[in-house]
Amino acid sequence: MKGSMGLLLIFSMGGCWAVTTPGSPQSPEQPAPGALMREVVALQIRNIDGRYHFRYNEEEITEDLDAEGNPRHFDTKLMQWIHTEYDSYAKYLAINGAFYGAPVLADQQNKIDQQIKEAEAKPESQRRALREKAVKEREKEKDFIRSLPEAFEFQPLGEQTINGHPSWIFSFTPRPGFHPPSRETTFLKTLTGKIWITENEHQLIRLKGTLEDDVDFGAGLFGSVKKGSTITLEQLPGPTGFWFPSFTEMEFRAKVFVKGQNRIETSRYSQYAEISNPKKKIEVEKIQ
Repeated sequence: MKGSMGLLLIFSMGGCWAVTTPGSPQSPEQPAPGALMREVVALQIRNIDGRYHFRYNEEEITEDLDAEGNPRHFDTKLMQWIHTEYDSYAKYLAINGAFYGAPVLADQQNKIDQQIKEAEAKPESQRRALREKAVKEREKEKDFIRSLPEAFEFQPLGEQTINGHPSWIFSFTPRPGFHPPSRETTFLKTLTGKIWITENEHQLIRLKGTLEDDVDFGAGLFGSVKKGSTITLEQLPGPTGFWFPSFTEMEFRAKVFVKGQNRIETSRYSQYAEISNPKKKIEVEKIQ
């Protein structure tokens, strides 16, 4: 998650779909898309900040496919994420369905505890550098979210109940003239799809997008991603009022790596448990 969470938290399709129905007289009045999306952005940034005060499990499933869509390789990893103000750590619980025993788990935990202890013992200047590096990495995840109101034009499509939550549906298409804030967000200029926002909480509960053109990220294993790649996010309410990811999926149609090879990366998140209290209250960021 540490390297790819910012993208994965934004993509593909999971959970149960409900039937689209017209709004009822008791439904809350739907705000204008621009105002609603600014509120959604502020709440989602609060969710992201809040998540780093929790430990949770991630089941990561990677499928490599050939040009015809046939499986070439399949891997699963089950890990527990532990976050501090200096870094994020993954403790592996199982690989390809084989669970680690107590001695291996204890050894991993001891190594993580030692790394945390060493970070906390560093001089203040070095701790500050570690904090700044962690913040910079986590801010990349927020770039996509902050860009939503400016990057897209939204059109209402109706209503749908998702996992028991009445939700408004909007389509989104790239807004002409939008300038991505970073290389990692260049895909926004060609992303189209749908977003579901809960009527009562104004939380992002589902998002599904498709790239309508090739995208060159400039580096990495999948530095160039082809038209037709998809991304999805689904969220559920978590502890203490936050909404956290429950499912993400990204289907890469790659132009690099192995010619004609595609990849599907799926993550399922569970067992959120608070491990620390924020040093200051996590406020909702105001989006102009």
